[in-house]
Amino acid sequence: MPDRLAFACAHVPPKKVQTEAATPTPRSAPDVRFRMRVIHDGTIALGPGKVQLLEAVREQGSISAAARSLNMS
Repeated sequence: MPDRLAFACAHVPPKKVQTEAATPTPRSAPDVRFRMRVIHDGTIALGPGKVQLLEAVREQGSISAAARSLNMS
């Protein structure tokens, strides 16, 4: 069975903007975010948490330092 990609989208509600009747406030652009997970044989092979850890390893230079920077034990 070929590998497949699964996408999970998180809806981020728009920020509430207070407006006055006489002076309309311009709205900001929507904040669009998504999460991608690579699923292999029913198991998440790569997801946001693993990506965050790998990026921290690159920045910190070791997995121990990366775990500490992410408050992992």
